[in-house]
Amino acid sequence: MAKGSKLNEFEKGQVVTLRDLGYNWSEISRKVGRSRSVCKSYYDNPINYGKNKIGGRKSVLSKRSKQLICRLASNAMTSAARIKENLNLKVSRWTVRRVLNNNPNLIYTKMQKKPLLSKQHKDKRLAWALEKVKFGDNWNNVVFTDEKKFNLDGADGLAHYWHDLRKDKLLFSKRQQGGGSVMIWAGFSSEGKTTIAFCDKRLDSIKYQQILEEHFLPFWLHPDRNVYYFQQDNARIHTSASSQQWFDENAIPVMDWPACSPDLNPMENLWGIITRKVYEAGKHFGSIQDLRSAIIREWEAISDSVLRNLANSMSNRIGQLILRHGKHLDN
Repeated sequence: MAKGSKLNEFEKGQVVTLRDLGYNWSEISRKVGRSRSVCKSYYDNPINYGKNKIGGRKSVLSKRSKQLICRLASNAMTSAARIKENLNLKVSRWTVRRVLNNNPNLIYTKMQKKPLLSKQHKDKRLAWALEKVKFGDNWNNVVFTDEKKFNLDGADGLAHYWHDLRKDKLLFSKRQQGGGSVMIWAGFSSEGKTTIAFCDKRLDSIKYQQILEEHFLPFWLHPDRNVYYFQQDNARIHTSASSQQWFDENAIPVMDWPACSPDLNPMENLWGIITRKVYEAGKHFGSIQDLRSAIIREWEAISDSVLRNLANSMSNRIGQLILRHGKHLDN
C-alpha cells in the first residue's frame, strides 16, 4: 500500500510543540496537516521514525476502488459507512476508513468556526501584519483579552468532514446560540492572567467597562508586571465612544486590531485549552454553578509557561499571515 511522505523537520517541530502544549492527536493532525498516525508515530519513537517495516498482507481493495473512496471523501461531510454503501463495497467500514487514513492528502477534521473574509479583510490583515512584523519582544507586554461562551451540555458541536489538503478548507461563520450557558471575559499576558469575569450574555459598553474596572485594572496596575498594551477585538461594545473614553481616562493604550481576526488572538488557543479540560471525556454539567466552578478551576491551573509560549507565538502568527497574504491561519 502506498505511503505518504515522511514528516519534514518543520512538521516534526510542530508535532512536538503542539503535543507539549497539551493538544490531542486529532488537533495536532489538523494543524500540521498530516494524519494522526504519522504524527503520533514520530512523537512516540522519533529515533526509529521512518525506518522500513515488513509489509503486510495484500489489500482486498483494488487501486481503482481506493481512488473512488478518496474521491467521494474529498472535502465532503460523509462517513466511511456511507462511502461503503454508495460504492457497494464488500468490505468493512474499517477497511474504507484505513484507505482514507492512509491517503496523505486527506484528514478527518472539524469544520472550523471562522468568520468569512472578504478581499478587503485580507488586505487589511496583511497590512496590519506588515506593520507589526518588527514588534518583536513587545508582544510580551500585551494583555490579550476576549469573551467566550461555555454551554452546560458541552462545547458547540462542529461538523466533521474529510479535508483534502489540496483544496480550501470548508468553513462556516460563527453564530451565537442560546440555551444553558455562561459568558466569560478574561485576559492574559506573558507575565500572568487576569481573574475571570462572568458576564451578562447581553453585554453592553457600560457593563464591559465595569468588568475592566474589576478584573483588568488590578492586573494592569500591578507594580510587578510590565504590560503596556491592551488588545481587544472590534466588537461594538469595545469600540464605542464611552469605552474609548474609559481607556483614555485610564491612560491605557489600545492596540489596533484587524476585523474578523480571532485566529490572530492567542486567547483563542487559551480558550481551546480550557474547553478541552472542562469538557474532558464528554463531560456535561447539570447546573450553571458546576460549570462556573469547572471553568475557574481549569483557568487557575493554566501554567505560566503556557502563557509565555502563547504570547511568544505572535511573531510566528505574523509571519504566517504575511505568507498567506491575509488569509485565515491554520490554527
